[in-house]
Amino acid sequence: MILILQDIELNDTSIGLKEGNSFDVWIVENNEFLAIDNNNVKRTIRYKIIDKFNFTEHKQEILEYRLSSVTNEDELTMSDIFMHGGFIEKIK
Repeated sequence: MILILQDIELNDTSIGLKEGNSFDVWIVENNEFLAIDNNNVKRTIRYKIIDKFNFTEHKQEILEYRLSSVTNEDELTMSDIFMHGGFIEKIK
């Protein structure tokens, strides 16, 4: 597991989150993400990149979500994909 984000608030209304809940996000095998609650709730949520995601095709859109000006040198990271949220889904 590799830690990619720390102390972020998830925008996922389907899991009943309260304001102020913070999570650390880890990348695990098979392009899956593991979000672990930091608020002593012992809640873990798994996400994965959607099956038809194409890094090259969606790079510009995701980087524009994070950056005001995108250049050819900007690299797309797993944390960018997770924070964008449009190309991940919760694993039940």
